[in-house]
Amino acid sequence: MREKVATIVAICLSLAILHIPNSCRAAEVYVEIRAMNWAYDPPEVTVTQGDHVTLNLTSLDSEHIFVIDEYNIRVTLEKGVWVTVEFIADKSGDFYYYCDVSAHRGYGEQGVLHVLPAGKIHTTLTVRFSKVTANIGDRVEVGGSISPPIGGVTIRLVYTSPDGKIKVSEVITADDGTFMDVFVPDAEGRWSVVASWLGDEEHFGSESDPSYLIVQAPFPILHVGAGVGALIAIGIVYYVIRRRKRAVLTP
Repeated sequence: MREKVATIVAICLSLAILHIPNSCRAAEVYVEIRAMNWAYDPPEVTVTQGDHVTLNLTSLDSEHIFVIDEYNIRVTLEKGVWVTVEFIADKSGDFYYYCDVSAHRGYGEQGVLHVLPAGKIHTTLTVRFSKVTANIGDRVEVGGSISPPIGGVTIRLVYTSPDGKIKVSEVITADDGTFMDVFVPDAEGRWSVVASWLGDEEHFGSESDPSYLIVQAPFPILHVGAGVGALIAIGIVYYVIRRRKRAVLTP
């Protein structure tokens, strides 16, 4: 009887686990971090709350002391020796990992552990210019989308000019997650656009990779035409004057 009850309980637990959303399940995260004077590689690590995190740590040069205060982690790293640290990321937020040797942290030897709140859905953004080249003053469409599709959210578009100046535009996504903007460049060179949004209660914010547009001055057809017309007019006037002079000199 006990065996049957145990079996039923095991089945029920298995079914319960299967119905837990993927975003709520803890993950196994493995990260390698290398310490050096005066930095950590990588400088940022991102996990989700509840993840079981394994850090593989080493030093590339001299002795370092790796510390994350909020998770009570403090280990000494020697050159070429790997040390493993495991913990559950049970607190969300941004936490610094740093070197506690002398003034190493003061010289910039620190990084950030981002622990994202559990249950939220990650999103991705794409954005692109409708063409790769354009003239100054052209109207260029800029389109993109958010995935998974979310309608009615604000997307921030940052346009950067060749000399580093920034223009900002905001658009609202359609029901299918797409968005559209119109951009009119006013300077020659390479422009870029990046899309971003802050996220909401159910979704993490995200930022797109940049898209690029090469802008050039329009070919001065009108100016060339006017110049040619002026030369033709001058030639005609010169020809008429010569003919008149010849008529006067001819007996």
